[in-house]
Amino acid sequence: MKSGLFKIKAALVLSGVLGVILPLKAFGAPFNWNLSHLKSLGPGVKFVAQRLPISKKLAYVVQVDTQTPGIRFYTNERPANYKPGVIEAYTRTMFQHMADSKLTDHKLVAAITGAPFGPCCSYGDNLTFVQLSDSVVFDGVASKWSLKNNRPAFVVSRSGTPSLRVLTKSEEIDNMQIASTGFSKVLDAGVVKGLADSPRVGYNSTGIGIDKDGRYVYFVTVMNSDWLILGTAMQYFGSYDGVGMDGGGSAQMAYRDPKTSRVVSYKPSEYTEPRSIANIVGVYFNTEAPAIAQIATNLLPVVVEGEDAPSDSFQVWNSGGMTLDYTLSDDADWLSLSEASGRSVTQRNSIRVNYQTAGLAPGMYSAMITVSGSGLTPQTIPVNLTILPEGNKPPVITLPARVDQPTVVLGSTVEASVLASDPEGDSPTYTWSAISGPGSAKFANPTGSSTSVSFTEAGTYVLRATISDGEDINVTSDVIVKVQSPPVPIAISESIQGFVGEPIEIVLKGFDSANRPFVFPPDYLIKAPLSGKLSGTPPNLIYTSKRQTRDFLEFKLKAGSQESLSGTGRIYLSTIPRQR
Repeated sequence: MKSGLFKIKAALVLSGVLGVILPLKAFGAPFNWNLSHLKSLGPGVKFVAQRLPISKKLAYVVQVDTQTPGIRFYTNERPANYKPGVIEAYTRTMFQHMADSKLTDHKLVAAITGAPFGPCCSYGDNLTFVQLSDSVVFDGVASKWSLKNNRPAFVVSRSGTPSLRVLTKSEEIDNMQIASTGFSKVLDAGVVKGLADSPRVGYNSTGIGIDKDGRYVYFVTVMNSDWLILGTAMQYFGSYDGVGMDGGGSAQMAYRDPKTSRVVSYKPSEYTEPRSIANIVGVYFNTEAPAIAQIATNLLPVVVEGEDAPSDSFQVWNSGGMTLDYTLSDDADWLSLSEASGRSVTQRNSIRVNYQTAGLAPGMYSAMITVSGSGLTPQTIPVNLTILPEGNKPPVITLPARVDQPTVVLGSTVEASVLASDPEGDSPTYTWSAISGPGSAKFANPTGSSTSVSFTEAGTYVLRATISDGEDINVTSDVIVKVQSPPVPIAISESIQGFVGEPIEIVLKGFDSANRPFVFPPDYLIKAPLSGKLSGTPPNLIYTSKRQTRDFLEFKLKAGSQESLSGTGRIYLSTIPRQR
């Protein structure tokens, strides 16, 4: 028996040195995820801390059943002050990433280190704006899109299907729930790989795996390991394919205890403070009822008699939780729909409307398209058709209405554009308007083919471009914009050391992704130091202690009407005697 174990260990070492592919059937049966002592983090999500066979390395693993209704994946969205190649993310500790999510609609139950970033590295909750090294996508919007490194990414489609693959130019980014690029494939079709670019043993390694059937996703962290040990762990816990996300001081993982809501985080033991990281991959629940959403407020086809009107399209998706099953119907014999029913987790399904109008006489015609779901409020789309007598033809939309950012933070602007031509050679005129939304939209150039747009309230808006040829013949094109409320500001934590009896200068700092100015309310001090004297006016304070001590203060600040996230502003203070 000892001889067999020695051979396996020797093979592991040899594989790690040479970078060869090593099948690991000798490790026996895989881990049993039906054991009673496993911690449930919620429906379909389990956690275990377990030592690996042979190596005895300690592994922390989260299993996610992607077929569980309401399961959603998350990675960091594009920051409000985003600048490509300059500001693509900002760093936080894993603990703080998890804590920040409490005040959002994606309250994370577990998370693991995501895509690499630079410059690295800062420690604690010191915020740094950084660039991402590889592609990161959340909710169809890329914070970074780069294919130069040819690295594998963890991808979840809007329909909830996970995959591990190298991204290509042909990807439909809008159809991605998330994408986060890792470093290397450490498990490929059930075979563990020993890789030359592996982190050295002594650091943590983190990775994401998927089982053979594509149902289960695994977040895996192994203490004091390398890619080879990580790949072994992934295979043992059920993965068929796996990618190493990080190996080193940034390799972290956390989960939220469902009973206490306390965040439990794991970091490299050799660091007294965890590193700040820019990108995480997490899982959360959206168990609200599904809700029908669609982009078209109404359709306004225009055509000359004897012709079929150009086809239109609209999108249907689930704007709530769980999964939406819907049906489509209409009440006119001069139009037809490309499908009669559909399903959406979060993905937007495009529905084509085809018109059979060649046999209709000139005049106005009306119809109604209805989107229905069991127990849900139906959505209706009016269709108002205009048949013109032979002669002047309506403008032709050559580039439908679009925006540069489909999702923005309140206070930011989007660039909207549309392009049309006229069959008779007339110059088309443009008029922009907001036909739905919780507030109003302000167009910088409301009569141009392109314009910047700002909004007064958060919510979903439908913008419409109306194009005319100057003879009262109009066509329209719509685009949807989602405006988010600014994230809660953050009071920045840091550690400061000084000398006994000497004043220590403290500057209270904060971060707000909407770049609002900070103010300190009269009750800014949540917790004063237990020892020593604190003086000054925020943000500039002075701390003095007459004895050697370790202490802290906690503070809050405001940006606009929002107070900083509770527990984020801690200044850790320590004083030591000055050497004489």
